[in-house]
Amino acid sequence: MRFCLSRDFELIMAVITGAKIAEMAATIEVKITVSVVTIYTSDIRTLH
Repeated sequence: MRFCLSRDFELIMAVITGAKIAEMAATIEVKITVSVVTIYTSDIRTLH
């Protein structure tokens, strides 16, 4: 019983860790996208 419980706990922890990593990756992706869009729009403005 204890072994089963610890396995479930490890699985839950892995899922939580994976979710946190995915969240961080998504945040970084959004920041990069915003930066690229900002640079792109400022480039267009300077060209015009």
